[in-house]
Amino acid sequence: MTDTETFRHVIGHLASGVTVLTARHGDADFGATASAVSSLSLDPPMLLVCMSLRGSTQHAIQESRKFGVNILDEDQGHIAELFASPQGERFAGLNVELGGLGVPRLTDALAFCECHVVEDVTAGTHRVFLAT
Repeated sequence: MTDTETFRHVIGHLASGVTVLTARHGDADFGATASAVSSLSLDPPMLLVCMSLRGSTQHAIQESRKFGVNILDEDQGHIAELFASPQGERFAGLNVELGGLGVPRLTDALAFCECHVVEDVTAGTHRVFLAT
């Protein structure tokens, strides 16, 4: 993420609370719908993200230490459902490119942030990522 103004603008689009987290580990792309994403700090710009320990996307983020947050608009519920499914090719038929950190970016998403994991903590059935 970059400056505070850009961060504030992007986070302002989280009203629906529906995001798709994406990661790349090895040669594989991973993605999962996540509603537990929130602003943690403006200085420095940070996010807090919670993901189930059962998911492969959580593992890819933990290993690669970077991920993308694709903020969906109100007309993209089908994408949220696709990435919430435990099976199937999640990226098929979607416009995807690699961002600057090399993580998949859903180019039709309302907004996109790339993040570096600063710290992660296991809490019950989930892993909490703190990221800049």
